[in-house]
Amino acid sequence: MPNKNIDVMWLLAAILGFALPVSTALTNVMVPLCGLIGLYLGRHDLLALIRRYPLLALPLMIWLALGIGAILSPAPDAWSYFAKYKKLIFAPLIALFFIKGSSKSIQYAIAGFLLGNLGILFLSTFVWWTGQQVFFGFELRPASAISKNAIAQSLLMAFSGVMWLGVGMYRRKWLIVCFALAAWHIANIFLMSPQRTGYMSVVLMLACWGWFYLQKQWRIAFAGILLLGLGAVFSTHNTAEFRIKQGMGEVKACVDAIKKASNASQFCFTSGGARTYLYLTAADRIEASPLGHGTGNVRINIGDVEFSNPHNEYLLQGLQTGVFGMVLFAAMLVMAFLLALKLPKIWRALAVGAIVSYMVCSLFNSLLMDITEGNTLIVILALIVAAHALLVVGAEKSETHD
Repeated sequence: MPNKNIDVMWLLAAILGFALPVSTALTNVMVPLCGLIGLYLGRHDLLALIRRYPLLALPLMIWLALGIGAILSPAPDAWSYFAKYKKLIFAPLIALFFIKGSSKSIQYAIAGFLLGNLGILFLSTFVWWTGQQVFFGFELRPASAISKNAIAQSLLMAFSGVMWLGVGMYRRKWLIVCFALAAWHIANIFLMSPQRTGYMSVVLMLACWGWFYLQKQWRIAFAGILLLGLGAVFSTHNTAEFRIKQGMGEVKACVDAIKKASNASQFCFTSGGARTYLYLTAADRIEASPLGHGTGNVRINIGDVEFSNPHNEYLLQGLQTGVFGMVLFAAMLVMAFLLALKLPKIWRALAVGAIVSYMVCSLFNSLLMDITEGNTLIVILALIVAAHALLVVGAEKSETHD
C-alpha cells in the first residue's frame, strides 16, 4: 500500500479513537466508515480471519440471533431495538481495518482516544472547580456528563486513566507526566462523578494492570496501595462514598419490600432499587421462557412506570433471545479475555482490564446495547484481534524466518 494511503489509515484510526468519547454522531460515522474500508482492503482475508479468530464470529451470531428475534417478536419496536445492535457486524471489519493499517494504526487510535478524553477531562474539571456551567453565553453540560451520559463518560475515563499508566511505562521519559494524567483521570471519576460504574471500572482496570504488568515482588505493594486508596474513599465524606452507601441502602430497601410483599414501587423506584426489581423480574421471565421473548420485548413495570431496559446486558440478551443469547454474549467476553492474555505485557494488562470491566459492569448496565459503550466494546474486540495478529503472529513469523 502506498505511504500516502497508510497516512490516511492512521488519520482515520485517530479520528475513530477520538470520536468514541467525544461525539456520538462522529462515532456513528467512523465505525461504519472504518469497517467498510477494512472490508474493501481485506475482502479476500475476511473468512480466513474469522476462521483464525472465532471470537469475531460471536458478534455476528449475536446479531443474527437478534435479527431472528426481531422477526418473531410481538414488540412493535422490535426492529428499532435490533438497529441498536448493528455495531456488532463491524467487529471483524474494523479488525481488518487495523490489520491493514499496521500496528501504528492501533497506536493512533489509542492516541485519539486519549486526546478526546483529555479534552473532556479538562472541561469536566473546569466546570467542577468553578461550579458554573455557563461561560460567555455558552452552556456546558454537568461535569459528570460533558459530552456523553454520565455512565459512558465515567467508564471511558477509567479506561483512559489506566491507559496513561501504560503509556508512562512504555515511554519512560514521560513517566511523571503520564502518571499525573492518570491520577487526574482517577480523581475525576471519584470526585466529580456520581456513577458507580466508573468506580467499579477504574478499580478493576487498576487491579488488572497491577497484576498483569507489574512483577511479582511489586504486586503486593500495589495491592496495598489500591486497598489504602479504597479505604480513604470509604473513610472520608465524598461523592463516591455517599453513592456507594446510597446504592447499598437502595438495594436493601427494595429487597425488604419484595420479601414483605409491600409496595415495591415505593421502595424500588430508585437507581439501586429499580435495578434490583428489574433483575429479579427479568430472571423470572427468562426462567419462564428460556428461548426468549423476542427482540425488544422487554417491558417491565414498576408501579406506573414502564422500563424497556433491565440495566443488565446478560439479562437483556436473555429476555430477547433466551439462554442462547446470554451464552453468546458471555462467550464473546470470555474469548476476548483469553485472547487478551496472549498479548505482549503492556497490551495484555490494558486489554484484560477493559474486558474484565465489561464483564462486571455489564451486570449493572446494558453496555452492548448502549451506543457509546457498545461501539467502544466492538472497537476493543477489533483492537485485541488486530494486536494479536500484528504483534504476536508477526513476531512468531519473524522468528520462523530467522
